[in-house]
Amino acid sequence: MSNILQPISALDHPKFQDMINIAARATDGVVIPSGKLVREEIIRLFHQQLENLRIRINSDKVTGKLHITCDAWQANNTDGYFVVTGHWIEEVAPGRWQLQEAILGFTRLNNAHHGVRLGQALFKVVQRLGIVKRIGYVTCDNASNNGTMLKEFARQIYLATNETWDPIERRINCLAHVINLATQKLISTHSNSLHFNSHEPDAHIPDTVTGPGILRDEIGLVRAIAVKERSSAKRKELFRTIQLRTHPDVAAKQMILDMKVRWSSTYHMLHRAWDLRRDVDTFAFEIAQEESGEKGEKLEALRLKSEEWARVDLFLNLLACAEEAQHAFSSDMRSTLHLAIPALEKLHAQWKLASENAQYTDFWPALEAAMEKVDEYYQKTADSDAYLLAMVLDPVNKMSYIKANWEEPLYEEATENLEALVRVSKK
Repeated sequence: MSNILQPISALDHPKFQDMINIAARATDGVVIPSGKLVREEIIRLFHQQLENLRIRINSDKVTGKLHITCDAWQANNTDGYFVVTGHWIEEVAPGRWQLQEAILGFTRLNNAHHGVRLGQALFKVVQRLGIVKRIGYVTCDNASNNGTMLKEFARQIYLATNETWDPIERRINCLAHVINLATQKLISTHSNSLHFNSHEPDAHIPDTVTGPGILRDEIGLVRAIAVKERSSAKRKELFRTIQLRTHPDVAAKQMILDMKVRWSSTYHMLHRAWDLRRDVDTFAFEIAQEESGEKGEKLEALRLKSEEWARVDLFLNLLACAEEAQHAFSSDMRSTLHLAIPALEKLHAQWKLASENAQYTDFWPALEAAMEKVDEYYQKTADSDAYLLAMVLDPVNKMSYIKANWEEPLYEEATENLEALVRVSKK
């Protein structure tokens, strides 16, 4: 195990033990296949699974449109990858339908993932499965190159089928990404402290100067203390000991350090710090006492004042609104598109209410920036009929949400649009 850099725990893995048991029963020894043979078998299995999927989604049990999601990213080694998933309704038994999903394609991009290249890759994925004419809506994040991708995808569909596929009406913006953009705007407008970077280990430390009219960055202060707590085994043990002093019957916890790409990590970092704020204060005090001179003073300056902890609590309230909105439509077991507009409207309304509350004065610029971002993508929901149709087709609410929450002119316009869509569908 040490020669191939595997942990000793690998010996306990059931698959490893199965392999050893099978090998022990072999009377003529064990022939281990070469890497080339294994690669060929993997490719054979891939083509077999792909053919099975093609037959399945083109069977009479799947008669509706297939909707897809896609994403491209760059790995740490700079390799680019592109994945496409499919979602459809399948009649799994007579009169019983279920939402199904599968990975339709996973490909490595040999060049930069610009929009045209992505559109061509997306078309090849659906073409090899024989579903070019059956693509409904495409969900992707809000990167600018995805607009170009869908235009190229539409062009490829037209060249292959002479049929029009509208790249604007058929696009669904990833709602989690919308929430991420809006909440990141909220965080970055309020806090200008950098996230921790091991290559620049002190760059994240905020300005700790105090004085009349100076508002220190409470998010940056919490982050800096979290970095100190997680910097060594000694510091982790100190924080654990401090917690056990005050509440010995409760399991000790570590502070959480956030990351730039996940806004919710900032929410959880602040939440953990707020819950353990007395222990966090004690920790910052004790590590400062361990040092002398300027170093000790810098550590002591990281301690949050009572009004700074109060701002942490208020900011958590704002982030909790985004957390609630994100959970409203985060599910891979059921359709949630009908919740998109209500979730965005509720988030905007909650932040708007906070912006009108004097208690949140320090956060007004951040709230304005975040609400602008929500509104930007809320307006884009008008580009596609899917959002409105999904709301009306929800058997629980149907038109009730629209009637209760939209002004009369908007309600009448929505009703007219729905009637027009029904007339078109009957032709």
